[in-house]
Amino acid sequence: AAELFSRILEYRDSREKWELSIYESAKKALKELRYADAAALADMLPADHEGAQELALECRYQPAKNAYVRGDYEEAIEAFTALGDYRDSREMITKCKVAWAEQMRFEGDYDGAEALYQEMADEESLRASRYEQAGTLLTEGTRESLTQAMALYAELGDYKSSPDQWNKAAYALAELLLSQGDIEGVQALFTQLGDYSDAPERVKECRYGAALKLLESGDQAAAADAFEALGDYADSAERAKQLRYAIADAIAASGDLEGAANAYEALTQYDDSADKALKLRYDAAGSLANQGDWEAAAAAFDALGDYADSAGRAARLRYDAADAMAAAGQTAEAIALFDTLGDYADSADRVKQLRYQQADAQAASGDWEAAAAAYEAMTQYDDSAARADQVRYEAARAMVLAGQTDEAIALYESLGDYEDSAECALQLRYEQANALATTDPEAAAAAFEAL
Repeated sequence: AAELFSRILEYRDSREKWELSIYESAKKALKELRYADAAALADMLPADHEGAQELALECRYQPAKNAYVRGDYEEAIEAFTALGDYRDSREMITKCKVAWAEQMRFEGDYDGAEALYQEMADEESLRASRYEQAGTLLTEGTRESLTQAMALYAELGDYKSSPDQWNKAAYALAELLLSQGDIEGVQALFTQLGDYSDAPERVKECRYGAALKLLESGDQAAAADAFEALGDYADSAERAKQLRYAIADAIAASGDLEGAANAYEALTQYDDSADKALKLRYDAAGSLANQGDWEAAAAAFDALGDYADSAGRAARLRYDAADAMAAAGQTAEAIALFDTLGDYADSADRVKQLRYQQADAQAASGDWEAAAAAYEAMTQYDDSAARADQVRYEAARAMVLAGQTDEAIALYESLGDYEDSAECALQLRYEQANALATTDPEAAAAAFEAL
């Protein structure tokens, strides 16, 4: 009909009949799902034809919907987008994206799904997708997938059971790393897991393994530190002590007696450590003595208390040192050192002897006051008391010769009945009175009367 009317468009109402024929043909093609034919027929109609535009849009809408139904979402979205606001095209675009994202998640294309959710600003679906992706990665169980799962669960915060799932992923990764020998990585993960499951015990297990590796590598000091840090876990404490003992033995063998002694002392009550430490300190003190450092050696023997003959050796070193000082003329130093020795050997007598010699030297140098005081300080030693009086008597005579009459009189009088001290004092006063007689008769008379 359309063909026939097209030949006589100008006759009567043929143009209207032609348009009606084309329109009805397009509707029939649309109904029969021949969308391309329907669209081609609709395009033949003039732009101002009533229903032509609606028909053209419907011809595009139905294929778009069919694409959605068969799951060709990309094609459907493109078609619905071209339709603008026609019918529910915009809602269908969203439906397509949601369905397409679900399909991507089902197929494991989480990146694609995430891009669609972000495009739709669908935060809830985005979190659900990431949670699902993390679960898939957790199930895969590889080092990379478990690490990615942990990152996703951490990003999800408290969404659903993300915290617990993070723990599961971290625990699984720790087990995997343990099987691969990555002790450091395992320890870090179990430490992060805190009190989850048996993580605290597994941390210790890892640290124990790390300590064993250090021991195998020959780093005894680091291994000992590692075992000590484990406290009472398994045989850690015993292993730490064994290693410290071996290290102390090695230090002793190297000749570092002080360092070895310190190392043994740190091993309180372990095996024979205390005895070894004392023996080494005793040997070290002896070595100092052999080197001539009597002061350091004596102090070292003192520190050993009643160990072996330490006290006796310390005293002997000081005695010999004091004796050497005395021989070298260091009398004051020798006296001080002998004095510290108390009743050791003849130390007390040596102190008195040296002080007597010191007083003699002071007397010989003219320091009668110091000499007399020194003699008096040595009560009941030899003739100290008599020597004190003798020094003062001689000093008084020297004062007379020097014209120090008043000082001589006072010193003679202080000597009491020693020798002729009293007579000497009277004689000097008499001579003073005689000297005054020519210059001061009154004073001379008083002086004579006093006599």
